[in-house]
Amino acid sequence: MNWWPSSTSVLLVLVSFACGQRDTGQQSGSPEPPTVSAVADRIPRTEISLQAGGGAFNSPGFPDDYPNNTNIRWQIEASIDYCIRLTFDQFDVEKSEINPNCPWDYVAVYDRDVTTNGDVLIGKFCGTTPPGPITSATKTLSVEFVSDSTVRQTGFSATFHAVTSCVGGPDPPRSPRCSDVPDEFYNYCKDLGYQKTIGPNMFGQTVNEVLGSQQWSEMKEANPSCHPHLRPFLCPLLMPRCHITINSTRGARIQKQLPCRSWCEEVKSSCPSVFANGSSFESMNCNLLTSSDCVNLEPHEDCYYGRGQNYKGMTTLPEESGSTCLKWTSFLSVGLIAKFNWADPRENYCRNFALGNTEEPFCLVKTVANAEELIAMEPCGLKPCNAIGCGVPPDVTFGSRSPVKNFYLPGEKVFITCNRGYLLETDEDIRITCTQNGTWSKTDIRCSADYSLQLSHVLLDAERYSSRLPPSTGHVNVTFEAAVVEIIDADEKNEHMFGSMAFRLRWRDSRLFWTPAKYGGVTQLVMTTENVWIPNIYLMRNGDAKFSKFPSAPVIVTSDGEVEWDIIDLLTTTCDLDPRLFPFDSMTCPVCLGATTSVERFNCPDPQDDRYPPEAMTYIEHFMKCGDQTEEVVDQWNAKWKVTVEGGVFGQGCISVTFDRIPTYHSCTTLSPVIILSILMCITFTLPIDKYLIGRSCVLWCHDLAVHGGVSGLHHGGSAG
Repeated sequence: MNWWPSSTSVLLVLVSFACGQRDTGQQSGSPEPPTVSAVADRIPRTEISLQAGGGAFNSPGFPDDYPNNTNIRWQIEASIDYCIRLTFDQFDVEKSEINPNCPWDYVAVYDRDVTTNGDVLIGKFCGTTPPGPITSATKTLSVEFVSDSTVRQTGFSATFHAVTSCVGGPDPPRSPRCSDVPDEFYNYCKDLGYQKTIGPNMFGQTVNEVLGSQQWSEMKEANPSCHPHLRPFLCPLLMPRCHITINSTRGARIQKQLPCRSWCEEVKSSCPSVFANGSSFESMNCNLLTSSDCVNLEPHEDCYYGRGQNYKGMTTLPEESGSTCLKWTSFLSVGLIAKFNWADPRENYCRNFALGNTEEPFCLVKTVANAEELIAMEPCGLKPCNAIGCGVPPDVTFGSRSPVKNFYLPGEKVFITCNRGYLLETDEDIRITCTQNGTWSKTDIRCSADYSLQLSHVLLDAERYSSRLPPSTGHVNVTFEAAVVEIIDADEKNEHMFGSMAFRLRWRDSRLFWTPAKYGGVTQLVMTTENVWIPNIYLMRNGDAKFSKFPSAPVIVTSDGEVEWDIIDLLTTTCDLDPRLFPFDSMTCPVCLGATTSVERFNCPDPQDDRYPPEAMTYIEHFMKCGDQTEEVVDQWNAKWKVTVEGGVFGQGCISVTFDRIPTYHSCTTLSPVIILSILMCITFTLPIDKYLIGRSCVLWCHDLAVHGGVSGLHHGGSAG
């Protein structure tokens, strides 16, 4: 990005010619003072010197109207032994219908008297008919343009060349002025599409002289790799187009049209070697060309060649690019607009004025640097002609694209984002890609209304809903269901149970009611416990000092206002164990949720209510209701759990787990070894002495069996318990 200077001084040399009807009252070759009108004497004169060679100039502001009160004099000097041929291409200067001597606005052409060194009037012109070519008799020719304080018209444009045939005064009339282009022209210039040419050209050559010139030879040999339109640009330089227009009042009008200046700026900057020192085109000066009524080529698409000085499209920065192109006239002075008029600074369209290192069309944007608002030059990122790539990505209905540029190379991606309250209609990729053939991977991208999000904003609007307030001024009925997910440890020694437990709480919140038909048929929403009111509950008989509350979790809200909260957590709860009846004892571990306020009232769900959400939020297949009971063998226990609810103020909902010890387990592992050992000891003491050794060996073997078996059983039982 280039910063636009805060102040720019521009020296504009406005070169202008005016031509019209010759003053029949003035004799050609008669001495004449520098001015031929009282109007000119009242207006300060601007003197401009030009050298021939060759060149072009025009009235101030051409092709727009020239200003009032103008007095400009151009003095054209040629080398010794040369004189000057002047040709008016376009002409429109105020003319009096009564006085034929051009008393108001006019163009006067002077030759130089070599004896007195004074001016000799060749002719004074006004009106709309261009004078014929004029050739000086000396190496000096002067042109004066004067306008008064009233009417303004478009003025004139003219060209001049140094010639060796010095006839002096207007050239003899030539008919016809237009001639057919030679056949060789089509071999190199057929893209221009015109059949008539007119001389002299930019280098003072006639049509017949062009084909034998050094410029024509260099044009044929020029390498167009630097710019594809190099030859089409050089062609009208050498053979200008003869453009004829027919007007019902003015008749036929013939114009000599050279290449447009913007085309010249673009080709010359792209192909500097063609115009380098030693080239016959070295003297080519783009400033001598006009920006209207000229020859140009329009690209077949909205793209640019070279550095884009000849780009005349109507593209700006895309709306979603983050920057907005500003109107040129809003920030450029009148002088700068006039200076860069050749680049067509219309509206806020991207252009290249060939400033510094600007390599492509740009526009002016507002930016901020160091807390100061500045105007900067922002490249427009237009497509280079003949490049393969994609244009601006397709629009996204109810969505946006990023980044947004005017041109993308193959492989570049654009991310799609739906507007707030909208979702992609299908599970599409959120990116689109510019493919190798220069098309987008997807073109029909739509975001549809996210009714769930819209609905959640409506329901939870702070003006109508507060999660800190209960849904009723009285009490709130909370149905309780529960399930045992997994019993991880039943610790009879510490009388604790550790396991994964699940609870399902349901209540109705009338503030969360809606009509599905108004919201795309949405019948349920998923919110969180932080968004809506939830019962104030706590874990009773909590055995974990680190546990304080249940974590945030999703809740399901249905269109009739019912809220469902599934709680799944790893919990430690205390148990009640009476070991006196071992091994016929039991351990009870109630896992209960209690209410901390008088608002919540636990109750059992309706036995006839078998409703479950269409999309379950948990993996629990079945929650138990009041009175439901399930049992399962857990190590040395027969585990049974049952759901109970205690209603009323500060009620509770519980799933009680009862562990009944399996007696046979401990009979085999704990009691049986002791009984066997006692029997063996009795046998040992009652055997006769002669049977003692045999009996002793048997007893020891049984003893080992009993003792080791018993210890093993006790260890196993303790681990299980």
